[in-house]
Amino acid sequence: MSCRFFELSPTFSRKWFWAGAFLAPDDPYFLKGMKGFKGTVRLKIQSGIVAGDFLGNSHGLLVVTDKVLEVWDKFDVRYETYGVCIEGRVSPFEYVGVAVLGKGGPFDPVRSNAQYEYGLREDGKPSLMGIKGLYFDEGKWDGTDLFMIPDLGRYCIVTERLAVAMQKAGLTNVEYRPTETVCF
Repeated sequence: MSCRFFELSPTFSRKWFWAGAFLAPDDPYFLKGMKGFKGTVRLKIQSGIVAGDFLGNSHGLLVVTDKVLEVWDKFDVRYETYGVCIEGRVSPFEYVGVAVLGKGGPFDPVRSNAQYEYGLREDGKPSLMGIKGLYFDEGKWDGTDLFMIPDLGRYCIVTERLAVAMQKAGLTNVEYRPTETVCF
């Protein structure tokens, strides 16, 4: 299958609102991508001067406006929403938190040129320290236009067709990095 994929993230520009999230990093819902979460997450705007359709935050939560959901609803996107409470600045938008339900196949450490370090975790498992390209087993991808790679944390991936539609809709504070260029 030859399909182009993009990692979806806020722009990290100082122009756009950026929020601190009040959520423990070991919260069981956070660790599973907020799936099934029924509460409300507090977010306090800490910087920026303009509200965008995506709200960048300290925990990498996917926080978006209804305009984003309207675009997604026209495509093969599966998600759940949860409440967010925005503090610190007045925003012209209402935001919701999103748990992505689409799934890519397992992370491919060989194609991603993954670098691991041992001895950092108490359970003895290796810690992923870097990648050069974000690849996964496309044969086990569920075919949705927005998905996450189950064993690789908080990376949201979109298909090229959804990325194009989002760009045409003029969504703000979002960038689309081709997965083959993702490095850390």
